[in-house]
Amino acid sequence: LRSGPGQVAIRGRIRLRHGLSLRLHLRGDRFEAVSLPRARILASPDLAMAIDDRVVRVTGKVHLPQADIRLRKTLFPEQTPEMVSVSDDEVILGRPPESKRRRLKLRSRIELTLGEKVHFQGYGLEARLQGRLSLATEDALATAEGVVRLLDGRFTAYGQKLKITLGRILFSGPVDDPAFDIHIVRHIERDDVTVTLKVSGFASDPRLDIASEPPLPEEDAIAYLIAGRPWRRMAEGEGNGARTAVAKALASLGVSYLNKMGLAKLAQVEFQSSNLVIGKYLTTDLYVGYAVDIFSGVGGALLRYALTPRIHVEARSGASRSVDVFYTLETD
Repeated sequence: LRSGPGQVAIRGRIRLRHGLSLRLHLRGDRFEAVSLPRARILASPDLAMAIDDRVVRVTGKVHLPQADIRLRKTLFPEQTPEMVSVSDDEVILGRPPESKRRRLKLRSRIELTLGEKVHFQGYGLEARLQGRLSLATEDALATAEGVVRLLDGRFTAYGQKLKITLGRILFSGPVDDPAFDIHIVRHIERDDVTVTLKVSGFASDPRLDIASEPPLPEEDAIAYLIAGRPWRRMAEGEGNGARTAVAKALASLGVSYLNKMGLAKLAQVEFQSSNLVIGKYLTTDLYVGYAVDIFSGVGGALLRYALTPRIHVEARSGASRSVDVFYTLETD
């Protein structure tokens, strides 16, 4: 069987009397296993498959000499279209329920190795991958053990493509939720400043931390990372666009820290303009919160009440006090 530049040979036997029984051995070289707009994968498999009593067992090795994978996911949830998986108890009206007795159970143990031409793009990363993984499947649960290294890597953060000096993706559990151990560095020779962005945590809940040498205030470190100059100098010469970029970056890190403390479970934490806003809807019409300007440190209470679906009143107190009435008009 040919696909792409390679081929695969399948040998085995099948028996249908007294139930399904199957034995297969699959061996190939540079077989095009995946050909999609966002993924092309060449595989050299050496696998054994057996089916008995509605249980599928797969064991062996798979080498990927070449692959190009591009995902839409990023490390920032607001940049990723939200997707919801289908629930296990989904019921489609008009379609008879599928009998669980007819489902095949999958159990597999596969050693996966990555070759010299495996490229990955996703979660803000662009890199060549190398490593070895032990993949296991038990019914619907897929797990992985091993380490994948990022080579010749670049990381996109806050509008900049930065060099990865240390990059590891660590698998020790669900295959779709690896852990990150990544250091991204930018060195500004003019001021002899080195800024390091550290990515840790899991794919489902990444953590971003920033450090600098020599030590700098966080707003200066992020300003160096984004614009190559400290905040005070950038503010004088760049304009609102760069200030907004730094504000978003600081708020992103601030929300991350607040989430670590569990505050997001008690209230909504969001970024508005240059303010970090923490609040909660007490009723469907009444919102109470507190907003802090991340640069000046000045904060104030915020109260918002919906008089009608189109009209709401917003009151703020702090360094200055204000009451505003907003009317919302939606058009196609």
